[in-house]
Amino acid sequence: MEEIFIKKMIKQHLSQYHFTPEEPEAESIYRMLMDRVQQRRETDDSELYEMIEDEVYSFITNA
Repeated sequence: MEEIFIKKMIKQHLSQYHFTPEEPEAESIYRMLMDRVQQRRETDDSELYEMIEDEVYSFITNA
């Protein structure tokens, strides 16, 4: 359930930057960002929302 929520939040943040990945690339991008969020959760005690926002921003600015 949490994974679905994280994926939904990632999609929302990506759309704020007017970025909508196309299939089949979309699922690999969502998975990569979800993995990065999960890794940060292990070492970072920030709010989940902030972590997702940071990871999406990092992806967008480096893409």
